[in-house]
Amino acid sequence: MSVLPFLLIFVALYTHNVLAKVQIRLVGGKHRYEGRVEIKYQGIWKGVCDHGWNREGALVACRMLNYPGVTRYTRG
Repeated sequence: MSVLPFLLIFVALYTHNVLAKVQIRLVGGKHRYEGRVEIKYQGIWKGVCDHGWNREGALVACRMLNYPGVTRYTRG
């Protein structure tokens, strides 16, 4: 599965300023720069599915967290 649909949705949401309302976090890591990616949806934190997860998806998550970039990413 390509990350392209995810990136297109990201661009569309960003264009319409929806991402300003999206909350994202990392949980379960040893440090603040690592962990499982979760997004708050309808008031509930939910894990992001890692099928098709790649460096580009990790980079988008890092940008949303205001991190400078991706050092390493893993899948489930």
